[in-house]
Amino acid sequence: MTGNTEPEQPAADQILRFDPSKWQTLIDEGAFAGYSDDLLSLVHACLLCTPSDRIDPQSLLFLVEISMVKHIDDMQRWGTILDHD
Repeated sequence: MTGNTEPEQPAADQILRFDPSKWQTLIDEGAFAGYSDDLLSLVHACLLCTPSDRIDPQSLLFLVEISMVKHIDDMQRWGTILDHD
């Protein structure tokens, strides 16, 4: 026993089962243009019809945090007030 009480974090491919064929018409029309596959997979994992198939909050947070590292440099930032006296 290592004494580690942290739960083992999931591998993204074990949780994210995004099936783009369901959304192919919208994809072809450009509805998701500009969104990364990582983001689409996370959203899909949250919106699965059967609640037991959905991602749990801890896994979602973990995957968002590791996905952000790849995308944060090209994120557009909104709502930042430069001069806020």
